[in-house]
Amino acid sequence: MFDFKSFRKINNLKQSEAAEYFSCTQAFISRIERGISPVPSHFITKIESEGRYKMPDMVPSLNTDLKIEMPREVFDKMAQLIDTVCSQQDVIAQQQSVINKVLNPPPRNEASVDGADSEGNRGASAVG
Repeated sequence: MFDFKSFRKINNLKQSEAAEYFSCTQAFISRIERGISPVPSHFITKIESEGRYKMPDMVPSLNTDLKIEMPREVFDKMAQLIDTVCSQQDVIAQQQSVINKVLNPPPRNEASVDGADSEGNRGASAVG
């Protein structure tokens, strides 16, 4: 990802100077720096081709195909840890469900509290 503000700072450029160099408005440069507008690819091409300004350190973006090499044992251990975390999330979700039921019980039918059945009839003791 190209950090335009870093580019401007390491080259001691004001937004207005950068705007003049790229033939755009200072407001557009501001929008780029605030993340509202992306850096146009022709800006980067111009910087690289002319060699007039220094480029900031590039940070790989999250959507690149970054490859990390590691020993198989390390990979297996990481996979095991990921499986453990995922299984714990299921347990936590189940425990949260139980807690929610205890803290937020369903409303009680008031008729059943005083001994009446669901239709409001009071129970009679069996005569025998």
